[in-house]
Amino acid sequence: MTLTDFIAKIIEYPLRGFGKFLWSFAPRKATIIIPAFNEAKTIRKVAKTALGSYFVSEVIVVDDGSTDKTIESLKRLNVKIIRHEKNLGKGKAVKTGIENSSNEIILFLDADLQNIDTEKIRKLIMPILENKAEFTKSTFSRARGRVTEFAVKPMIKILYPKLEFSQPISGQFAGKKSFLSGLTIEDRYGIDIAILLDAVKAGQKIVEVDIGTIVHRGHSNEEVAEMSKQVLETMLKKSGLTMQFFKAIVFSENALFSNSKLRKNALEVISRLKKRKAKIIMLGYSNNAKEKAKQIGCHSFLNANVPEHKLLSRVKKTLKKNGFSLEDTAIVGTIPKEEILLKAGALGIAFGKSGLEKIADKTIQDLSELLLIEEKSE
Repeated sequence: MTLTDFIAKIIEYPLRGFGKFLWSFAPRKATIIIPAFNEAKTIRKVAKTALGSYFVSEVIVVDDGSTDKTIESLKRLNVKIIRHEKNLGKGKAVKTGIENSSNEIILFLDADLQNIDTEKIRKLIMPILENKAEFTKSTFSRARGRVTEFAVKPMIKILYPKLEFSQPISGQFAGKKSFLSGLTIEDRYGIDIAILLDAVKAGQKIVEVDIGTIVHRGHSNEEVAEMSKQVLETMLKKSGLTMQFFKAIVFSENALFSNSKLRKNALEVISRLKKRKAKIIMLGYSNNAKEKAKQIGCHSFLNANVPEHKLLSRVKKTLKKNGFSLEDTAIVGTIPKEEILLKAGALGIAFGKSGLEKIADKTIQDLSELLLIEEKSE
């Protein structure tokens, strides 16, 4: 156990004064980011509570173009205030906060919490401080929860049947800056579940933490409807079902061929994708893989018999040569070596029983399923 972890253990006990003194010397502390839009009634209490946590050395309030007295209510509090001149969406506020954070551990809190306390903050930060988690997500009891119960949870059962989270869209979560800063951040309400799904995809060690009861301000039916719409759109996008047309598709050789035999529907699928002007790239492993790529009409062939890190750099180089990036690309993988590609691409697709299912955005059993994922509105 490190000295920091020992001090953290002490904090868990009633020796609060002594614990606070010891904790002041600890190097591992957290930043709390509070995105806010017109939350003058509650923001001061949330920020003040955040400042009172032993585990926090920095509190950032990102004011997303508020038109009320949100900023004025924070006067004389030692918080860093960053203001968007106009409302850009919660996702933009989260991104701004991450970019300006000084600590590796970052905790996010909603600005409208009415009963936040330092114990709830401690519970969310401690698993990461103790190296028991890389990402924590809050679970709690509350009177409301219409978006979660009637929209999000049913959709999760359809799109991600193996996922089990009590409060998947909770805005109270913590992670590491090294992970969070590399994400493509959604602009709107879907940001919270988008980050959670990205953490699942990246294989982060996630711990769901019960923080008791929390109370948010109430939302109108119109607000709830819009929140539901945006969250569901984000989930569909993350699942690959509403992704815009990919400029490039990278196929593992084994996704297109079973030994030397073309898989069912392979030619049709490649033809349909090419009609949409997608760049088709095949990763080859067999001695005659290059000939196979020509047979099926792939635009590019890459010899994949290289170490993982070189495989990733080769794919990046090929895409760049054609004016694309991994953000424009779907990856169809079949072997563990290709995990690094599935994590890096805009959409990682595991083909068959590949062992990649846990880190993939989508699993398919037949190539024709790609046409459903890739379907573009005419």
